[in-house]
Amino acid sequence: MNLLSLFGFKEKRSLGLDITDHTFIYTQLEGKGRSAKLLSYGKKDIPEGVVVEGRVQDDGVILKLLREIQRETKQTSVYVSLPDALGSFFKIIIPKVPEADIRDHIEIKLKEMVLFAYDEMILGYKVTKDKDEKLEVETIVVPEDIGYVYKKLLMQAGFIDLNFRTNAQASAKAVVLDDQDPHMVVVLEDKNATVSMVQRGDLKQAHRFKYEDHDLYDKIHAHHINWHEEAAEPGSDKEGLKCVTLCGNRADMEKLEGLAKKLKTKVNNPDMWSGIFDFSKEVPEISAEDSLMYVIALGLAREHLDDSM
Repeated sequence: MNLLSLFGFKEKRSLGLDITDHTFIYTQLEGKGRSAKLLSYGKKDIPEGVVVEGRVQDDGVILKLLREIQRETKQTSVYVSLPDALGSFFKIIIPKVPEADIRDHIEIKLKEMVLFAYDEMILGYKVTKDKDEKLEVETIVVPEDIGYVYKKLLMQAGFIDLNFRTNAQASAKAVVLDDQDPHMVVVLEDKNATVSMVQRGDLKQAHRFKYEDHDLYDKIHAHHINWHEEAAEPGSDKEGLKCVTLCGNRADMEKLEGLAKKLKTKVNNPDMWSGIFDFSKEVPEISAEDSLMYVIALGLAREHLDDSM
């Protein structure tokens, strides 16, 4: 629910904020479709030890940085991704109910599936399909104490309308178009990796794991093989992966070439801009190399912009 829309007002700008243990990365867009404009972007380093495995150790430092971003962007609504180690991502089916009742039905379903503990909270959800009296919902669940801290700090900084997404949701939105072939998206951030499988714009699976340089390719290869084995099963609605995209702040040329060799398939860096900008009118200021670290923030801003139209 967009709180601003209750008063008949919608911001024409969008803001995506990617939070990790070490940085805040943000992008701000204005416009719609392929005529968007990049208003601002930036990166703010978080001092060592202030956030540890997603848990905030010093509220004051985080609040100061968030207020700086809010003042720079003059934005009151934001789409946010938290450190991936914090949350769990589920795709579930619930009965078609009024919007006000969706969260309660999600909680009931998660408890039925033994996927929801007493000390957890539903941080965010998104209805992805509405068909045959059923809703398909992507849901983010986090420990309640952590979710409360981030929501409190964001609101104290001046962001009154919050929407939360996972890295997998944001990266899929940034790099995969709805009409593209089945796609694997790999996001490397520090020592954490997120691997997503996207089919015709629909996020089918998402996996996250810690890695070291010596085992990174093997771990990604295992997910690649598993998907193809599931796609080959009789009656499967999955299709073989045709594309692999590598991004994130650790996605350098060495890793791109190493992954391509391991998977025996072509691996690309993302073309994040063609689905957003009309290059005859707007050329992004971010270099191709630097843009790899902005993929999560850009995906968040892009979805925010789409949802606000």
